[in-house]
Amino acid sequence: MTDAGKNDAPALGAFFAAAKARAPQPDTALFARVMADADAVQAGFAPASAATSEARGGTLRARLDLIWHALGGWPSMAGLSAATVAGIWLGVSPPTALGTVAPLLTGRAETVVIDAEPVTAYLLPEEAM
Repeated sequence: MTDAGKNDAPALGAFFAAAKARAPQPDTALFARVMADADAVQAGFAPASAATSEARGGTLRARLDLIWHALGGWPSMAGLSAATVAGIWLGVSPPTALGTVAPLLTGRAETVVIDAEPVTAYLLPEEAM
């Protein structure tokens, strides 16, 4: 299959030397065709759409539409709203097992209760506090 003892390097050396001596240069016509093709491709790109330019200085609806499309539309907004609802649900009504895991994660044994509406502290009798 292969000739392990055969060395073709001396025979190929002459071809490599000839290739190094005369390096081919691309023709100016080739450069012109490449640049014309690049200009045609670049001209095919659409300029900024009217919705984008309207959203920059336009109405709130146009800005929200731009954000909507930037986030990915319906599929990503469905996932984002599901994660938001799940986070609110776990924040309002945490599972009982979370009470045993939280001290392990925070490193504190005490539980800190943050009142969402501090005004309610004035409405409670003193013995309830």
